[in-house]
Amino acid sequence: MKGMFPEYDSPTEAQYKECWEKAIFVFDTNILLNFYRYGDLTRKDLLGVMQKLKTRIWIPHHVAAEFQRNRRGVIAKRIQALGDIETVLGKLETGPGAEIEKLRTADRHSVIDVAKVQGALREAILPFKQEAARLKQGHLALLSDDFIKNEIEELFHGKVGPGPENQEAIEALNKKAQERYNNLIPPGFEDDDKDKDGPDAYLLHGLRYKRKYGDFFLWIQTLTHCNSKDHEHLILISDDRKPDWWQKLEAQGPKIQGPRPELISEAGREYGVRSFLMYDTSGFLEYSKKYLDAKVSQDTFDEVSDLSAFFSPAGKLAWNTHQLAAAEWLHRRFADVHWEVEGFDFVAAGEVRVGVEVESVWKAEGFPHRISLIIDKLLGADESLDLAGVLIFVFTGSREIADYVDKVIVEKSKHFGSFQLQFLLCSLDSQGELVVNKEIRIGPSLFTTSR
Repeated sequence: MKGMFPEYDSPTEAQYKECWEKAIFVFDTNILLNFYRYGDLTRKDLLGVMQKLKTRIWIPHHVAAEFQRNRRGVIAKRIQALGDIETVLGKLETGPGAEIEKLRTADRHSVIDVAKVQGALREAILPFKQEAARLKQGHLALLSDDFIKNEIEELFHGKVGPGPENQEAIEALNKKAQERYNNLIPPGFEDDDKDKDGPDAYLLHGLRYKRKYGDFFLWIQTLTHCNSKDHEHLILISDDRKPDWWQKLEAQGPKIQGPRPELISEAGREYGVRSFLMYDTSGFLEYSKKYLDAKVSQDTFDEVSDLSAFFSPAGKLAWNTHQLAAAEWLHRRFADVHWEVEGFDFVAAGEVRVGVEVESVWKAEGFPHRISLIIDKLLGADESLDLAGVLIFVFTGSREIADYVDKVIVEKSKHFGSFQLQFLLCSLDSQGELVVNKEIRIGPSLFTTSR
């Protein structure tokens, strides 16, 4: 039986070393777009490692196209996010002082000096505001003079694969992708619902593509290139965490064991790839220190491990990725969106006013209790908020967890009574866009279509 199922064997140290010495390195779109989300040091460190491999890096045509199509949108989202941060900081700066002033007015013997309180708050918050403003101004400048785009284009000059020749070639690939999705053959089947709420097609050079097949196009173009150039070793770098790419095991929390065995098998059996490794950015940088003697700072590892915007000379301000994605989604459907109101992650107002919660569920344990806490929060909400109900984003790390969450919500809905709740089971696509995979509604809808 030994050697009959190599896709289930763990690589030896010698095999890792050989792969790093000989492999072609392929980068997913999200790796390139993340250059706009990183700070200067992280971007410099990552670019430096990629330049060490400049004779062995390559990207499929689909990755290059997705990068060009989506980079301005990523820049715009960062500008919006930094603007939201400035708004929150402004409220932190003035809000407590205003509340203390109310108390001072009610108790005229108060010895609290409101001016001193506000002055201390301004002094503490000023470094954060200045850094947020600097970062926002830098992203605004990218809209007209995009030096990051120039760096990436120079790095991958002459290292981009060809695109489909015509619409017939695209349709043939689409058909093959859908057949694979129907049978849960990786990668890409987790994106099968991307077109359920409407068309997801777009035009590029006069040809029509569908976003839902993006992962398959990346994969098949990469394997075709490896086969045509006799590349026997492949390393793919992607921050796509969906389980149609990675083999994940539950062992006191999810553990990633590398690429799915089906991908290893297909690459070797049909395209001659003897060794295939996958890393996210953090893993890529970590192993580049070992095998390439790359210099990567701890600050870079810290930032890469959490794509939240974080900054400042006085400290770090983390911005949860899921909350940012939810905020962007809400801004397209509600006239006003406010962060952290009366214990809710957001309160959004449009035709109705709703409380909003963002839940990230990676393990089954504890989720039923978290739903109970949300109900308690709705019960205890200040009547002046005049909430029509609660909108709950639930991000899950796997299809199995999503199915469990779905089951829990259905079971608990028997006890929701007259509460108006709307659950959106979500994930993030490779560009960081929020994708609603399923909607569970208790009562009428709390939102309208996007503006």
